[in-house]
Amino acid sequence: MTPQELKNSILQLAIQGKLVEQRSEEGTGEELYQQIQKEKAKLIKEGKIKKKKPLPDITEDEISFDIPESWKWVRLGSLLQVISGVSYKKGEVQKKGIRVLRGGNIQNMQVLLDEDDVFLPDKYGDEIKQVRHGDILIVASTGSKAVIGKAGFVDRNIPKTVIGAFLRICRPHFDFMAPFLKCIFESDFYRRHIRNLVQGTNINNVKEAYITEFIIPLPPLTEQKRIVAKLEELLPLCDKLK
Repeated sequence: MTPQELKNSILQLAIQGKLVEQRSEEGTGEELYQQIQKEKAKLIKEGKIKKKKPLPDITEDEISFDIPESWKWVRLGSLLQVISGVSYKKGEVQKKGIRVLRGGNIQNMQVLLDEDDVFLPDKYGDEIKQVRHGDILIVASTGSKAVIGKAGFVDRNIPKTVIGAFLRICRPHFDFMAPFLKCIFESDFYRRHIRNLVQGTNINNVKEAYITEFIIPLPPLTEQKRIVAKLEELLPLCDKLK
């Protein structure tokens, strides 16, 4: 087993509920889901997020593995929103202004800034498209099936920064969900899902529905925190093995 295969295996155990034990006093995924939907409805009413069409019900044939009884299968779109990037003309590129992140800025689940980053006039500043701490950026359009869907977690605020047209922001509705969702996007479970859906001959594209209708397991919040803590302990050891 290679270090990457070991890392994938650990992440798979995490999202199957086999990395840490379940504790009845921590509640259930169903209770957390209902709490999230209640708070989400408030945000919609306040105009902070847009109301979307109802997501399809989850069917039995979509479920690919067993999860603990205290967990719940949910569609990813119930936990986050997908935000598109900006389009611009080459003649608008300048040496300072609004930074535009592209596919090369996403490396090993991180979002890195490069010396050759593109900058645009301040008119391209957009509160919604502004990259925020807790966002997950994905490559949504590329000619490479090895790169399509590649994700990076934004671990700090990056002022005056948006994403280009070939990327998407996956933004959790609530900050407390970001660490566990990062684990989902880092897993081979997610990457296989994307690779199986993209059908482009030359350019592969991730449609919004590929993200919002993706079903993921949802543990209780306290268990999520224990899972993330265990992964933060184990995954660096896999990187050292490389």
